[in-house]
Amino acid sequence: MSLLALPVELLDVIIGHTLPDGLESFALSCKTVRTVGKNHIRTHDTYKRRWAHFVHQDDPDVKVPLELLLAIAEDPLIAAYIQKADFWHRTLGPEEADARAEHVVSDEASMAEIRKVVRQSRYLALAQQNPDLWLERLQRDTGREDSHWQVNMATVMLLTMLPHLKELTLPVTWKDLPDPGAKHLRRLDSDWSATNLWSVLDIITREATSRPASAASLSRLERILPHAKCTYGQRNALQELGPFLSIPSLTELYASNCVAVRDGNTGIPFEWRYPDHTSNLRRIELAGCCIDSEGIAEFVRHTPQLTTLKYSHHTKWHGCQHDWSAGEFVRAVEKHCGATLKELTIAINVAHGMIETGVVSLQGFQRLETVELDVLVFAGPSPESGERQGIVGTPQNKWKVSDIPRLADILPATIRQAGLFSATDTVEAPKDADFHEQPATLSERSESAERQWQDLKDSAMRTNDEREIKRLFNSRLVGSGEGWPQPRPPWGQTFQKRFRVLQD
Repeated sequence: MSLLALPVELLDVIIGHTLPDGLESFALSCKTVRTVGKNHIRTHDTYKRRWAHFVHQDDPDVKVPLELLLAIAEDPLIAAYIQKADFWHRTLGPEEADARAEHVVSDEASMAEIRKVVRQSRYLALAQQNPDLWLERLQRDTGREDSHWQVNMATVMLLTMLPHLKELTLPVTWKDLPDPGAKHLRRLDSDWSATNLWSVLDIITREATSRPASAASLSRLERILPHAKCTYGQRNALQELGPFLSIPSLTELYASNCVAVRDGNTGIPFEWRYPDHTSNLRRIELAGCCIDSEGIAEFVRHTPQLTTLKYSHHTKWHGCQHDWSAGEFVRAVEKHCGATLKELTIAINVAHGMIETGVVSLQGFQRLETVELDVLVFAGPSPESGERQGIVGTPQNKWKVSDIPRLADILPATIRQAGLFSATDTVEAPKDADFHEQPATLSERSESAERQWQDLKDSAMRTNDEREIKRLFNSRLVGSGEGWPQPRPPWGQTFQKRFRVLQD
């Protein structure tokens, strides 16, 4: 029997089941379907406008995760339409947020709907969670000093319901979700919340990895965006993003203020959460972060398809990475991504100490085409020298600016676009008076290098003047000079314009 020969009422039901993915192509198939399905088409257009790009900050009625959970509980079709979700409310104060959540919790009809959806959750069942205990904590934590747990629990529940989500911005409270394995991060009365939330996050990743894309929540997730401003006093563990990094559809990560340092003190270590799975990430942009060579190695050794890495360094709370080893950091990236990386940016936002080891070669990057480098990443001895600058290091032979190799010898022959900049707030810059070799270091190319660089399309090495080079190294304040240094590198300006997370 032909589909169009079915009774109109039955055809109408079939059309309704194509929402949201299949409706547009089905409705365009013929005039009969468009006519019968006009009400569904109207519904589709309304939901698409209202929910496809959901932003807590912009929504007049749904400003906290618990309110969105209620909306989906009352109308499950909403979840199928959300393709972009921004749970970071940048202007809502904690008192107003608590008041809105308490309004939901205190309304019996609203809680009846939420109880129904929580108790029916397939993900809670797979994670062997007691739904009534989740409900009790959702209600108990609302309005308390630790109400961030209610926000994160509601967010985790939402993340089990979004099969078509492509872009995710987590709530700012996500930083309060410590890995239960990181004992030094635990808080009193938070072990239950941390352990149970991570159990559900593990199931979300497992399902998104193993089930068809049309069925599993987050199985279409492509991008994660920043959810924290870059500051000295606040820090986010890179580990908190761990549950999402192995989702096969995820190809882009934009993050800020992250820490991945195992120093036994103020650092927060990073460990790849799912050793049996690698990542399909192609692009990683980490702004205002505090990551050492061990942390970046543990991350990128699981990203075999990475082609773009952009990183800016920022000293964190209590002097975490006060001295930073730029040379070892780049060597770690080169070791694990040298065969795939095409685009590399290394910047320094805030460095309170010295460059322990400097970048002396990028020759191990076999496909590198575009590079942006803060001049200060060169300001230290070679990692192979055994020398280190800073509090810990006492080099046998004091490093000099003239020890920096020529740029033509640092960059590989594959480079097509190169840029140098200085955009550092504070840094312990080299104080050598002898800069006479530095112009040659940064600008001259040997005859053989000229032949190798014949494909170089653009160079942003804006000066070979000795005084300008010296000013680049010695500049300490953003915007302190005319023209140089710029407030932040070109990538940093683009990142800030898009996400507004860097310090102005």
